[in-house]
Amino acid sequence: MFVTTRGFKKLILLIIRTCSFGLLFGLRENPTVIEQLVHYRLRMYLDRRSKQPWVFSRTACLGNDVYRLAKIPIARHNIQKGRCDELLRRYLRQDKSNFSRKISGHLTRQDIFPLIIEQERIWWQKPAPEFVFMDSYSELTDQLFTEKNKAISFCANYADIKIDKSELSDISCLGLIKIEDLKDQYFRFFSMLHSMWPKTFIIFLHFPSHREKRVSFIYRAQAIREAIGQLQVDDKMIISLEIPSRGQENFQVSDDDLAAEFPYHYDKQTYLVFASMLRNAVSSLPSCRPPGKNKRSVFEVLLGLEFLAFHRGDTKLANNESLVSQN
Repeated sequence: MFVTTRGFKKLILLIIRTCSFGLLFGLRENPTVIEQLVHYRLRMYLDRRSKQPWVFSRTACLGNDVYRLAKIPIARHNIQKGRCDELLRRYLRQDKSNFSRKISGHLTRQDIFPLIIEQERIWWQKPAPEFVFMDSYSELTDQLFTEKNKAISFCANYADIKIDKSELSDISCLGLIKIEDLKDQYFRFFSMLHSMWPKTFIIFLHFPSHREKRVSFIYRAQAIREAIGQLQVDDKMIISLEIPSRGQENFQVSDDDLAAEFPYHYDKQTYLVFASMLRNAVSSLPSCRPPGKNKRSVFEVLLGLEFLAFHRGDTKLANNESLVSQN
């Protein structure tokens, strides 16, 4: 990737500053933290400067695996824990703060640290993506956390953060988005996206909840489906991908996933059905190119008509694809 002299200087300063903060905050004993900070901040910096076609992505395990299985050859810039209200807040405040270094010591699992770092993405400074790809997981399960002085906020699962319930705690949990606020929060977030990228479609994938036993999360999943469905009535730029509940006509899959404890990991057929849905949705999208150009789909622009015809007819995916992803 080509980087100008000015850009190279900024890159070096970014690396030096990251390493310096690591030492300053006592991370010398955990080189993995510094390595992750340098690696992911460098990658996000290069992503931001890239001129290649891209997809703005907010997906967790299901969306990540479905995108890979769909074999869409466009780079994603993903913020897995980017809850819609928090993404909107960072945009409205133009919040470019690098806060993840302060959070590393509060994590119960160090493997989720990259999911904290990527919430620092300055995603709104790029030209329009080919499309926006979201799944429902963050609004379904991610909690909002804030520092004691409220200078920073971020999202994570409740079990991933060490919470000291005393008054001296540095981190406070503000909880999930209230169910009654879901539609309004989605509306505000989608309106912001439309104001920046008026020709960019939003593809929204719903996590199936047929294996969820917790009543509160079953209600949340239904509320999210209803909110997106209601917004679709007036917003034709939203494409919703959803598998009907088990037992409904024309949908039968194996029950292999019932052996897994986590209710949001599924049997392979579920991933393949969603991958087919995503390919069909993307193949019909108009390209986000300047006016005056011939209107062609994203796949046609990037791959050519012959490969598009093949891809549309491809209903079987390789059986050796890994379906392991992190939540």
